[in-house]
Amino acid sequence: MDSRLCLCSLLISCLVAKASSCFCEHYPWSSWSACTRTCAYGTQSRSRNIVYDEYYPKNNCDQMCTKHETRSCNEEPCAISCRLGDFGPWSDCDPCLKKQFRVRSLEQPSQFGGQSCEGLLSESRPCIPTKLCKIEESDCTKKFKCNTGRCIDSKLKCNGDNDCGDNSDERGCARKPGQKRSFEPIPGAQLMANGYNYLSGESKGEIFDNSFYAGKRNIVYGNETGPNRKGYRLPANLESFRFQVKDEEDDETSDFYNSMNDFNKEIRVQDQSLSPGHFSLGIPLLFHWESNSKRTSRRSFREALRSSYKQNYKFIRIHKVISVSEFTMKKDNLWLSDVFLKALNHLPLEYNYPLYSRIFDNFGTHYISQGSLGSFLQSSEKSISFVKGGIAKFTAKLGYEKQGSYPENQDYENWKASTAENPVVVNFKCSPCPNNGKTVLVDTECLCVCQPGTYGESCEKRAPDYNSVAVDGSWNCWSSWSECDTSRVRRRTRQCNNPAPSNGGKACEGPETEEDHCTISLFEDQGALCINDDEDKKEVDQINPDPDSGCPKPDPPENALFINEKSWYKVAEEIEIICFSGYELSGYQFLRCLPDGTWKQEDVKCVRTTCPRPAATFDVTISQFKPDYEVGEEINLSCPSGFTITGETRYKCGSNYEWRPPIEGELRCEKVQPKVNQSNCKPGKKQVGSECVCMSPDDDCGHYTEDLCIYDQENNSAMTMPRCHFLAEHCLERKKLHFLNNGPCNEINLSWVRERISLSTHSVKKEACGYDFCYDWERCTDSQCFCLLPYQCPENKGQLFCIKTGSSGRQKTVNLCGLGAIKCTRMKANVVHDGECSP
Repeated sequence: MDSRLCLCSLLISCLVAKASSCFCEHYPWSSWSACTRTCAYGTQSRSRNIVYDEYYPKNNCDQMCTKHETRSCNEEPCAISCRLGDFGPWSDCDPCLKKQFRVRSLEQPSQFGGQSCEGLLSESRPCIPTKLCKIEESDCTKKFKCNTGRCIDSKLKCNGDNDCGDNSDERGCARKPGQKRSFEPIPGAQLMANGYNYLSGESKGEIFDNSFYAGKRNIVYGNETGPNRKGYRLPANLESFRFQVKDEEDDETSDFYNSMNDFNKEIRVQDQSLSPGHFSLGIPLLFHWESNSKRTSRRSFREALRSSYKQNYKFIRIHKVISVSEFTMKKDNLWLSDVFLKALNHLPLEYNYPLYSRIFDNFGTHYISQGSLGSFLQSSEKSISFVKGGIAKFTAKLGYEKQGSYPENQDYENWKASTAENPVVVNFKCSPCPNNGKTVLVDTECLCVCQPGTYGESCEKRAPDYNSVAVDGSWNCWSSWSECDTSRVRRRTRQCNNPAPSNGGKACEGPETEEDHCTISLFEDQGALCINDDEDKKEVDQINPDPDSGCPKPDPPENALFINEKSWYKVAEEIEIICFSGYELSGYQFLRCLPDGTWKQEDVKCVRTTCPRPAATFDVTISQFKPDYEVGEEINLSCPSGFTITGETRYKCGSNYEWRPPIEGELRCEKVQPKVNQSNCKPGKKQVGSECVCMSPDDDCGHYTEDLCIYDQENNSAMTMPRCHFLAEHCLERKKLHFLNNGPCNEINLSWVRERISLSTHSVKKEACGYDFCYDWERCTDSQCFCLLPYQCPENKGQLFCIKTGSSGRQKTVNLCGLGAIKCTRMKANVVHDGECSP
C-alpha cells in the first residue's frame, strides 16, 4: 500500500512539473542594445520578444522566463591623452647665452592607450642682452688651451697621452726614440664616470673624464700571476682601485610570484640590498649631498608588466650578484667630461625648470664616489629576461628561456657583468587604476600594476572569484610651498585622494605635511651676479684669500646664525652668534679666528625659551596664532563643520617648553564618521547581528564625542578622553579607568580619587549614575555623584571603623558612609582599626 502511494505521488509531481515547465527559447531574445558608454564600464540590455499566446500562461512562462538581461560592456577606462600646458612669457635675455626662454608644464601624462606627448617643454630664441655676463672665462695664460676649450697643465703637452680629449695636445709633437710600455685602462672605468639617477635606478651620461691621467702612471695589477699578469693605468679621478672577486649573494636564488604586485614590491625591496656603494647626491658645480646606500636596478619590469595583463600568468625571477673590483673616487679636484661641461655651459643663469631638469635626465641625480663593479643576473620565465655584460659565450648560456630548468652552476662562474633598471613608481599625475591597481610611470606613460585576481591593460577585468571592493589610498600632488614664516619655516601639504581609501582599503603611507627651512629675502635679486642662492655671498667674498691668512666661515650652532657673516675672516677677527626667534643664547657668543685657520669657540648653544607653534594642516584653526608661545599660554584648536580635530582641542605650554598634553605628529582635521549602530545596546557596546558586543576604541570611535575627565588607575594620572573611547575601554575591561567629571581635566585632587576607589571596595551600595557609580556616602543627582554630609549618614549601619579626627586625635566610631563623607570634605581622619573604638 505504501509503495502505491509513493508511486502515485511521484506521478503527480511529474505531471505538475511538466505542466509548469516553459521552454523559454520559444520567445527569442532581441539584439543587445548599444553600449551606454564608449569606455569606463557601460551597460547593454536586451529583452525577450514575448507573444502572449495560449502556451504562455498555460506553462507559467511569466514566472519561469527571464524577460530582461543586462551586461557590462566597454569595461576599459577611457583613454587619457598627454596634455601640455600653454607656454608662459619669454624670460629676460640671458647675458651669457644671448637667448631667452619660455616654458610649459606637463599637465597630464598619457594613460590607458591615450595619445603620447608631442612637443618640447621649453623653447628658446636669440636676443640682445641688456646685462653683462658675469661668468669669467677660463684663464689659460700659463696653461695649454685645447681646441675644445679645456685648459691643461703645459707639462702635459706632448707627453703621449690624449689629455685634451681631441688629441690637440699631441699634434705636431716630435716622437722620442724608444717605446713606452702601454697599459690597458681600468675595466669599467667609464661606468664609474657615469651619473646615476637614484630615483629610477638608471645609469646615465658621463660626468667625469676617466680617460684623463694628469701625466701620472699609477699602475694596478690584476689577479693573474706570472708573465700573463696585466697592468692597468689608474685614472686621475680615482683614489684607489683593486681587483677582488666575491659573491655579494652566496647562491643564485629563484623566487616564484603569482602576483605582479608582489613581484613589483620584491624588486623594490631588493633595491636596498644589492650592489653596495656610496652615492654623492647632486651634480658637481650645482649642489652636493652625500649618503650611504645599497641599490641595484632592473630592466625587465616593462616586459613583466605587459605579460601580467593576461588572465593567467606567473613569474619566476632568478637573481645573483658578483663583485669583481672595488674603487674609490677622489673627494675633490675631479676632472669633468667635456660633454657634461658643455651641458652646464648651455644652462641659463636664471633657473629654468625644463632646462635644468634635463641635466638630471641626461646625467642623473648622483655620482658614485665609491663602490663595487660586478655582475647582476635577473631572468624570468616566458621570455622576460635581461642579461648584460661578461664574455659573450658565457652570457648566452644565461639568457635562456626554458620551462622548469636553470643554467648550470659553472655558467655563473664565468659570467662577470650586468646591469638593469626599474621604473619610477609615482603616486601623482596618473589617474587611479580600476580594481585597486597600482599606478606606475614608465618613461612618459602611466601603466597599471594589477592585484591578484584582476587583469587587462588597465586592470579593468576580474577573475570570477575576485570579489574585493577595497580601494587603497594614494597621494595626490604636493601643494606649492607656503611663504617663509617668522620661524624660517615653509610648509606644503598633499591629500590622500588619488584615490581616497574606501571600503576598507589602506590609508596612504607617509606624512601629509612637509616642512623646510627657508630664508626671508629683504631685497629683490637684481640678477647682476651669478652666486649660489644657499650661500648668500657678497661680490667681495668671491675671491678666497691665502688659506694661511685667516679662517673660512664656520658652521653656526643649531638654531643660530652669524651677524655680518662672510666667507673669509682675518686672524683675530671675531664673529657673533645670535639665536633664532624662540631661543635664548647660553654661553659665550663670540668666535675668534686663530692663526692656524681654526676657530676658538667656547661652549655655546641656543636653548628654547618658548613652545613652537604645533604643526597643523591648513584647515586647522589655531586661536592666538603666532610662531611661539610663552609658558602658561594656551591654544584652542577647531575644524570646519563636519570635521573634528585628531588630537585634543586645547593645549598648554608647559614649564619645560613642551605642550601639555604632548602633541604627537601633525594636527589635522578628520571627517566626522557616522556613528555605529548601538540600537538597544548599553553604552560602550554596538549591535552585531542579534548580539551586543564591545565597541573598538580605534575602529568605532572615529566620530566626535564630548570630552570626559578620566582617572587611569594603572598610571595614577588624570587624562581627558572622548566619551566613546572611555565607554569602549570600560566595556573591554583592558584598563582600570574611573570617571571623574564631564569636560576636560582641570584641578583634580588625586589623593581623594585614590581614597574613594579604596573605600568603594567595602561599599554595599553601587548605584549607576551617568558614567559613574555612587557608593554608601554619595547620592546621585542629575547623573552625578555628590557626597553626603556626615550627619546625613545613618548611625552604626554597615561596617564600622574606629578613626581619629582633628588635631586632638579624639577617637570616634563611624560606619563606611560617615568615613567616606568625612574624607570627602577633606577633613583629617585616620583609621585606627576596623570595628568599634574601645570604651
